[in-house]
Amino acid sequence: LVGVESPGEQDAEHYTDEERFSRSAFIKAVNKQWPKAKLKDRKLESQVEVVSRYTSGQVKTLRLGGAKVTGKELRKLLGLKSANFALDFSKKEVCITTHGFGHGVGMSQYGARAMALEGADYAGILKHYYTGIELGQMKNLK
Repeated sequence: LVGVESPGEQDAEHYTDEERFSRSAFIKAVNKQWPKAKLKDRKLESQVEVVSRYTSGQVKTLRLGGAKVTGKELRKLLGLKSANFALDFSKKEVCITTHGFGHGVGMSQYGARAMALEGADYAGILKHYYTGIELGQMKNLK
């Protein structure tokens, strides 16, 4: 599966969400999961960096102090709606803004609905989200 443009995502219930964590809760969770991180409150902004992203916007890798982790791993640890996220830091909190819901590949219900409302049929929708597929009849499979 590969990520593709998906019309209508802005209508999704969780297109953009914010999760807020106290700095201490964020640091404690990360350091417990990845002891090599060794995050410190006074250095947090310089210790956390998104290193790379997929073309879909999902975070591919990020540096958390001395640990290199995937966006998917941080998403799972913190219960985020998506690995397409941005981090902001205040004196008291870490705010993570997510875009989308899910893993960023496969068929979006909102996108499929938007395409259908624009007149696309099931075959066009499936071929859009699952690139390179061929549709056929089960009886013709050998």
